Amino acid sequence: MIVKDVTEQVAAERRLQVSEERYRSLVQNSLDGIILHVDTGDLADAEVLAANPAACKILGYTEEELIRGGTALFFRPDDTDRRFHKVLSEFRRTGLYQGDLVYWRKDGVKLPVEVAASIFNGADGRRVCSVNFRDITERQRVQRELRQSREQIRTMWSMLHSVREEEQKHLARELHDELGQLITAIRLEIGMLKRLPTPLDQQQVRDKLMDLEVMVDATRDASRRIAAGLRPRALDDIGLAGACDWLINEFGRTSGVPHYLHLSHTEFLLSSEVATAAFRVVQEALTNVARHARATRVDVTLTLYEERCFRLLIEDNGSGFDQEGLEPKASFGLRGMRERIHMLNGHLEVQSRLGQGTRVTAEIPLAGDVFRDEVSTKRRIVSTHVLHSALAWRRCRASPA
Repeated sequence: MIVKDVTEQVAAERRLQVSEERYRSLVQNSLDGIILHVDTGDLADAEVLAANPAACKILGYTEEELIRGGTALFFRPDDTDRRFHKVLSEFRRTGLYQGDLVYWRKDGVKLPVEVAASIFNGADGRRVCSVNFRDITERQRVQRELRQSREQIRTMWSMLHSVREEEQKHLARELHDELGQLITAIRLEIGMLKRLPTPLDQQQVRDKLMDLEVMVDATRDASRRIAAGLRPRALDDIGLAGACDWLINEFGRTSGVPHYLHLSHTEFLLSSEVATAAFRVVQEALTNVARHARATRVDVTLTLYEERCFRLLIEDNGSGFDQEGLEPKASFGLRGMRERIHMLNGHLEVQSRLGQGTRVTAEIPLAGDVFRDEVSTKRRIVSTHVLHSALAWRRCRASPA
């Protein structure tokens, strides 16, 4: 009797079995698709040996269908695609490939995938190709959106630079053409007063002083108008509701379009950031209406929504526009409005269709301190009182004695 110690052999077989089970578990539980197929030199027509559950889920086939149909079921490269032939040549030369390919799902949908493939010798002596792949549809979508976002940012920066240059030119013209001319005229009038013969004719002096008063008033009005274009004083003096009332009336005066302002509160004592953003959105929307809409009615609505959200609505019955076909330059104002609201963690939506008008809705979440502090409120009340008193005084001066 010959006795042979096979302890080591049994232990090796046991280790091999454990290793195979571990490998099988990794393959079966992998989130990446894994397919084993025979290396025939033609990746698009090879016999599939096995496919893990992730591969079946990604491609929409059962493992049995993949084994029966082979790689031709999901891999259909274009014979004229030079890139594929380059990939195939490199794979045959090195036995390795890592990159992006296009697979086809069972339902006929193209599927961009990231692939890592390698070749090894199987137990039966055949060369076997192991293909690991994952669906990168979502990644490519994010990358496209990121590229588009970067392109929009570049466009916005370019347009912002152009707008800033135009604003500076406009401001320079306003200062030179209006304020400069008025100040020059005032100096000329003062010079004429100095040259009047003595003794002075009281009526002449009175007439010159009245002319000077008219010029000073015009200078003051021009400076206020220019300053309002830079930072609306009305926001600080009479609040958002009053500022929007002034703005929409100015819009109606210059455009002739009937306009209506709807308020949920007579006053909105909001933070400066929220009030300024809301005012600028209304201003931009009304500018767009005046330039493009050919509307016969505009409605602006300001609402405190559920006490924790400020809601702004501007709608017109004008010609509307196609949002998909809007050129980048034309959409600059809309993007600017969105950015203003987005900076306050808000949301702005533009709804428009050709021939059906436009609706701009902005919602801004408000912090706990919806209203300004008591000192700011008192200052606003005093400013409003002073403003109304000044207007009443001017009306009295303008009326005949």
